[in-house]
Amino acid sequence: MVRLLVAVIVWMAAGATALAQAPAPFPLERALATVISRSPQRQAAAAVVDGARTAARLAGVWPNPAIEVRAENWTLGSWRWTPSPDPTASAGLDAFLVISQAVELGGKRAARQAIGNAELQSAEAALGQVERTLVLDTAHLYLDALRSRESLKALEGNREELDALQRAMGARVREGLAAASDLAKFQAETARLETQTLRTRIELNRSLALLGALLQAPSPLSAGQLVEPPAVTLPAGDAADLTARALERSPEVKAAVAREARATSALTLERARRVQDPTVSGGYKRTAGFDTAVLGVTVPIPLFDRNQRGIALATGDFRAATHERLGIEARVAAEVRATLDAARLLDERARRVDDELLRPAEVVRTAARSAFREGAADILSLVDAERVYLEARREALLVKLDALATALEVRLLLGEEIVR
Repeated sequence: MVRLLVAVIVWMAAGATALAQAPAPFPLERALATVISRSPQRQAAAAVVDGARTAARLAGVWPNPAIEVRAENWTLGSWRWTPSPDPTASAGLDAFLVISQAVELGGKRAARQAIGNAELQSAEAALGQVERTLVLDTAHLYLDALRSRESLKALEGNREELDALQRAMGARVREGLAAASDLAKFQAETARLETQTLRTRIELNRSLALLGALLQAPSPLSAGQLVEPPAVTLPAGDAADLTARALERSPEVKAAVAREARATSALTLERARRVQDPTVSGGYKRTAGFDTAVLGVTVPIPLFDRNQRGIALATGDFRAATHERLGIEARVAAEVRATLDAARLLDERARRVDDELLRPAEVVRTAARSAFREGAADILSLVDAERVYLEARREALLVKLDALATALEVRLLLGEEIVR
């Protein structure tokens, strides 16, 4: 009785230790949130946004003033601040202290502020593009790893079942009830499964390693930490309305609009530079011992250069930005429509794949196994039935995960938040 009690206590302690050491589940949403919070690419893009925000705030500062300090009538022999009463002596110093300030006209300051705001919008759109790319890459790697893990389970399970059938076939061959070639068919199928298992395991390790790199984790995730995400509901509504919403929220379109806005403001600034800025000067002058004030205005004469070159370059940039925006809008709209169509088709197929693909394959496999146990089955038919069931199981998994990945992509294209 004591030994039994000790054995139970040891068993419970071992179970508790294994439970404590088991890796915690790591669902997809946690992976997405971790990548967004840790990614160096996002931190770099956020740093650019911070810099652009500060630059936009400072874009309207006035130009710096200029200070001129000058003294004239210096001689090698002597110098005087006050003229000497001796008419033969050298004259006193002439001193000047003048402060000059350029005054911008033509809306140059407002144009610079508009350029700063457009650059801020461009940086924010770039941050949105980085976040979207990170979310998509993380989701694809996570689902690839999940697909490989489940495929590996199916392959290993099929291998175990095939090993049992192969042992039974080996016994029949030894008893003279079956030909050795029938056993060779099982052996060939087993070798094929081993090759598929190896490839799937390599794909799983690669996906987990790349996912760990995105997560900035010290070590890759284990396959047991992956959790199958719940189904994602596709957005309802007309395709045209959904496309318009996606265009409005697309980071790529926002970036193109910001580039066009910047080009527009740059063209406005170059046109404003045709208006010459006067420079107002004022200060102090001492001449022949007399202190006087200085006040003046300097205005450049636009005789030769009216900034034609700058205006021509800015006009070309503006037209290029407009064409680029139109092209990006057309491409994004086509991408949204195609992704939405694919998501709806995959969602519909994923709902029917078990009934239309997996269950018929299971019926065929069960019938082939029953016939094999009764000794009336054709070996090729049994091997084919096992292979069809395995491929049907893997294809059903592939369709479901593809439907999930495409639904997530649709939500991202529509600007909906996935990370919570």
